Amino acid sequence: GGGVFVANQMVVLTLEARDCFGNMRWQGADDVRCSTGACGNGQDSGVLVDDIRNGEYDIRFVPQYTGHHTLSLSVAGLDVAGSPFPFEVVSAPSAAENCIAYGPGLQSVTLNASNYFTIEAYDGLGNKKATGGDYFNVQVRSNLGHLGRINKVHDHANGTYTVYYIA
Repeated sequence: GGGVFVANQMVVLTLEARDCFGNMRWQGADDVRCSTGACGNGQDSGVLVDDIRNGEYDIRFVPQYTGHHTLSLSVAGLDVAGSPFPFEVVSAPSAAENCIAYGPGLQSVTLNASNYFTIEAYDGLGNKKATGGDYFNVQVRSNLGHLGRINKVHDHANGTYTVYYIA
């Protein structure tokens, strides 16, 4: 359960304060506390609470790390029903400067034959991509400037791509 958010993008949620009978409160100044935590690595990101002064509170945070997280909410020292709330953070768009390439086709090449290497995609925050769908403009050049021919870039739909080329 829970929401899905993108790393490095602002999340804004609204909390409606209610009295013990479930009626909406029409004034602010409640002691609203929030925190986020990443399951497993203990990372915590800063959470801002804005009192709208009508019984509503905007909760803002920017998740940085991919994976499973929780949002804990309390009002006047009491946990909000259902807290902590689970949510998932997925990677932001891939950033070329963080992607890495490795494999046999980058170490030694067989001329006039199929060679390959792997690209591993990462977002701008260094989170490994867990999904595919990226487009890579790939060129293969020798030390002498000879250009290879790209046959195929295979998307494994998990953040890795195999590049097949003829040198």
